[in-house]
Amino acid sequence: MLIKRKKKNENEEDLLLDPLDPNDNDLVQTNSFTSTEYIINLDSDIISPDHYRKIFKILKNATAYDMIRFKINTNGGNLDSFVEFYHHLMHCEAPAVAEIHQAYSAGSLIAMTCDAIEIHEFSSMMIHTVSGGMAGKAEEIESYSKFITSQNKQIFFKVYDGFLTQQEMEDIFKGSDMWLCSKDIERRLKNWTPIKQRVVAKREKKLKKKIEKCGCDDIHN
Repeated sequence: MLIKRKKKNENEEDLLLDPLDPNDNDLVQTNSFTSTEYIINLDSDIISPDHYRKIFKILKNATAYDMIRFKINTNGGNLDSFVEFYHHLMHCEAPAVAEIHQAYSAGSLIAMTCDAIEIHEFSSMMIHTVSGGMAGKAEEIESYSKFITSQNKQIFFKVYDGFLTQQEMEDIFKGSDMWLCSKDIERRLKNWTPIKQRVVAKREKKLKKKIEKCGCDDIHN
């Protein structure tokens, strides 16, 4: 795992001053800020969350002026780590771009949580349901199995919505693996809306219905 930073000093001017016009002195406004591009290479198996604390801190502190770029080339791995990636990405102010080389399993989930996806000639994805196990009493194993299956379905149907069809997701939960080449990914991305945009649209639709129902022009709660 490697993180690189690129800093750009940006200046914005709202108006240009005419030095010969004394009335222009109060018209100019200049905003200065620093933009940072964080390049995060996920090029090994996704392991336990404690290995990604630095990345999580970056996602938490990045501003709207920054850029997060994930270069993904992984076989996947730990679902717990994806869950924390998901939570941080959903609240990250900076736009996040996933550059896919090989995004398998948890790697594809991280890619699909980003705001934009870039692919190359031989990019590929593999999507499947969670695998793993635990030891304990039969009742404990059965209880855990029910929980992880339910949670995994919630994750899948939210993250892959619009990228996979309902039937494709059902087939995956029956044990099928889905392999996608760059052309397959490109075709599906044409009808895909990033998850943060979908969440915002859903929230706005819900708020609109609430306003229409009560006949209010403004709702504060």
